[in-house]
Amino acid sequence: MEHLRRRGMARPAPVAPRIPTLVEEFDLWMRQHRGSAARTLADYRPLAAAFVASRRGRRWDHLDAKAVRSYVIEECKTLTPARRLVFVRALRMFMRFLVATGRCRSHLDRSVPSMPHWRLATLPRYLDEDVVERLIASRSTTTLTGVRDLAVLLLLARLALRAGEVRGLCLRDIDWARGQLRVVGKLRRPTWLPMPQDVGDAILAYLRMRQRCQHEQVFLCIQAPHRPLGATSVRGICQRAIDELGVKTPGKGAHIFRHSTAATLIRHGATLDDVGRLLRHASRESTAVYAKVAISALSRIAQPWPEAVR
Repeated sequence: MEHLRRRGMARPAPVAPRIPTLVEEFDLWMRQHRGSAARTLADYRPLAAAFVASRRGRRWDHLDAKAVRSYVIEECKTLTPARRLVFVRALRMFMRFLVATGRCRSHLDRSVPSMPHWRLATLPRYLDEDVVERLIASRSTTTLTGVRDLAVLLLLARLALRAGEVRGLCLRDIDWARGQLRVVGKLRRPTWLPMPQDVGDAILAYLRMRQRCQHEQVFLCIQAPHRPLGATSVRGICQRAIDELGVKTPGKGAHIFRHSTAATLIRHGATLDDVGRLLRHASRESTAVYAKVAISALSRIAQPWPEAVR
């Protein structure tokens, strides 16, 4: 497109809206002090920018709880329940940034109201074990795209990695001698995980076919320019595999493989602590939702329905 624009054969690239300086500082603060992922910040930036614009240049030290709550209530009128959660999280973090940098009164972040959200109210969405194996087996082992996608799916299915962790995996993160790989997850905490044989074989096969380049990341785009995978690339790999196999699934993103790995382990007798260690959960409460899929264990403690006792 740049070549066509230089020759006057395409329209100029649209000018991206300028991000307020305060939002840029918020972005940097989130990276340095919270270890936030790029995807999270991409969600938060426009929401923070909209809040800054709503102030119309008014001083931040004049901001009060009433103004914050009124803004939240008005904005949430047009948002879906899921989007409301993202909105209040973004605004609450922005308020904490303002408090931490001395721009507004302390504890004003507590004025952001919470949205109703019952963490354990739903079942985790997952794929049956045989569907996961069929998806893995459906990838070609003779084409560069197929070999790359196979390695990605195996990392998701065997080690329950997040999409961002797959994208961020670098050559230096693989210890071939010990059969381990290092994953940098949330809060930028590195963890060494054992590398199953099929995962190691798939990554090695891909690296032998991969384009020669200077990038440190393991997985690259197939089409030139050969750059690291983008924010939605891993989801695209999962969605393509599911669509080509023609199976109906409760979701098509990378995270459904993470849920599927946990559900499979639970059904095979693994404890919640075992699953939590693999998923690298900081809290046991994050793993508790998978207890709902342990059908055999639940059936042993289930009580008969009252009418059936009569």
